[in-house]
Amino acid sequence: MQAYSAAQLEGLTFLSIDLYKTGFVTAQLFFGTWLFPLGYLVYKSGFLPRFLGVLLMLDGIGVLIWFLQALLLPAYPRSATQRSSWASSRKSDWGSGSSSRALRSPTPEQACRPDPSPPVQPTL
Repeated sequence: MQAYSAAQLEGLTFLSIDLYKTGFVTAQLFFGTWLFPLGYLVYKSGFLPRFLGVLLMLDGIGVLIWFLQALLLPAYPRSATQRSSWASSRKSDWGSGSSSRALRSPTPEQACRPDPSPPVQPTL
């Protein structure tokens, strides 16, 4: 790296750090908007409790506020960090299969219950 002076190398270092921070903040825009449809689906499904869907949608609003604050007012101290986000701390739980409801086997009454829909008759 003899081609660059120490001041130029320091400038490139700070440019790389600033570029990384800008990329991280930009990625949060997509993460925040992803929380809205996920929260809506969790709210509408009966698989998980509805309050989790509400928390996800509220957290999406919080992430978008954090994004706008970091993008438009970078010199001001942030009111919250991304690591304090509820969904950010729980995102590993979604893929780990930690829901006990998914791991429960049906009771014998549920397993032996006949299908309530009538059989489909083929038409010729």
